[in-house]
Amino acid sequence: MLLTVDEARLHITTPLGDDALRLLLDASEEAIADQVGPLGSDDDQPASVEHHAVSGDLLVLYGRAASITSVVEGTTTLAVDDYTLTPGGTALRRLSTGTNQAQSWVGEVVVTYVPRGNIASRQAAQVQLVNLYIVYRPGISSQTIGPWSEVYSQMSTLLGQRQDVLSAIAGGAFEGIR
Repeated sequence: MLLTVDEARLHITTPLGDDALRLLLDASEEAIADQVGPLGSDDDQPASVEHHAVSGDLLVLYGRAASITSVVEGTTTLAVDDYTLTPGGTALRRLSTGTNQAQSWVGEVVVTYVPRGNIASRQAAQVQLVNLYIVYRPGISSQTIGPWSEVYSQMSTLLGQRQDVLSAIAGGAFEGIR
């Protein structure tokens, strides 16, 4: 569970009862898991294995690494002093100093690493999704009471905004939130 109902209420203002809010929290958590995979942390994430054919001294990972388990270049298992993980955990730089010195990556490179957990990012996306669900009013396009009027988003707008949030978490837009 990303957020409890009480935690969600710190970020979401709604007259919805606890059961209704829990339903929206569950739906948003499921959408996030569908987009970026199941929840995990640095300690309980299964290892990710990536195969790369790369040239140059920089190997960009498909995910973000918390730590590197192994790097195999061709048939050689590299020592930890043969590469360095960039601060964001998104790439490996080949080092010309180290046990197996080289100026650039050569041949197929297989990287095994522990993915970085992203609970805070998921929570931020979950808050945004639940807020979108709350403001959506199906079947009503506008409402007027005296001098007050309000126009509601159409379903296509909701789906587009929902996809924007899910695409943002997949692209790491929430990663600065920790």
